[in-house]
Amino acid sequence: MTNSLLIFDSSLKLLGHSEGKGKPVPVDWLKTIRAGYIRVADNANEHLAQAIHSIREGNGKVYRFADFNQPFYLQKIGLRNSDHFYLVIVIVDRPNFEKDKSTIESVIDKISATVGLHNFPYQSQGNNLEGLLRDILVRPNISVSEIKNRLQFDPHQLKRPLSVLCIKAPTTNIQPLGTILTRFISFHYDDYNVYMVENSSPLITKTIMQELSPYLIRNKTSAGLSNSFTRLHQFNQFYQQAVKAIRLGKASTFNHYHDYIALDLLDHIRQDQSLNSYLSPQIQKLAKENSELFKTLKLFLLNHENKKQTALDLQIHRSTLDYRLNKLEQEYEINYNTPKEYLYVFLSCLLVG
Repeated sequence: MTNSLLIFDSSLKLLGHSEGKGKPVPVDWLKTIRAGYIRVADNANEHLAQAIHSIREGNGKVYRFADFNQPFYLQKIGLRNSDHFYLVIVIVDRPNFEKDKSTIESVIDKISATVGLHNFPYQSQGNNLEGLLRDILVRPNISVSEIKNRLQFDPHQLKRPLSVLCIKAPTTNIQPLGTILTRFISFHYDDYNVYMVENSSPLITKTIMQELSPYLIRNKTSAGLSNSFTRLHQFNQFYQQAVKAIRLGKASTFNHYHDYIALDLLDHIRQDQSLNSYLSPQIQKLAKENSELFKTLKLFLLNHENKKQTALDLQIHRSTLDYRLNKLEQEYEINYNTPKEYLYVFLSCLLVG
């Protein structure tokens, strides 16, 4: 796809593209955009290259050529191996173009993600990168030197940030997804389909979410996306993030780990066997003796002491909530009038359960 060109009209209908070897670019090649098709031979794209490369900082702007009256939108799409191609959208109807610009940007990122990851340059010996990733999951303490010996690049620095995407699936079901995920590095591990996806742009993630959501709902399963990383030997750590996003998140939906990192931190703290000695005795007593009052207090604090919202969440009358809060203070001597007291009570509520 070196220096290739994809041409759309403003309704995102593909007018034409250049790929592989074909006819040389005609002298009046600009007019062929109007006709909707350009084919560029690898060694015969001088006219095209000169015209495109004469535009400085072309991304995200509208341009015109002297011999081509129609305005067009030019976007240079870079690939992982420093290669690139150009996307040209001919603006047939400018108002429509402005209206659909977000859709156009989504298409650009979809093309970038699909083409880029389909030509994933990171290789291991025998082209078995999937096998290496499995080894990293099975052997969390695998050495960086061993990873480096099996690769053709330095695992300390990936060219673009990546994330791990997991879809809960007892058996492998990668191909039937019908999404751009089929273009990514993918394999089945444990109870999950695991994907190595690019995370260099929020729009790429948004595109994946949009295409994946119907599949998740239809199959009553969930997906989890890790934070981004640039060091391949950390793959296991970020795989665990994606799995935790599924476990802590909502069913039949797309869950980002960064939305649940606080819950994951609390779970990690709960594993400390000496934790009980730090927690408020009153809160521990409350949780054991009166689960209803405990739930009321926890939700009240989570709602930033908003009585109206807490009453709505508990589906109780405002006076009932006032009665419960008064009981917490009088019967269990739970007070949180100062910032330090509030923090202590709040953390105790979160960590008790």
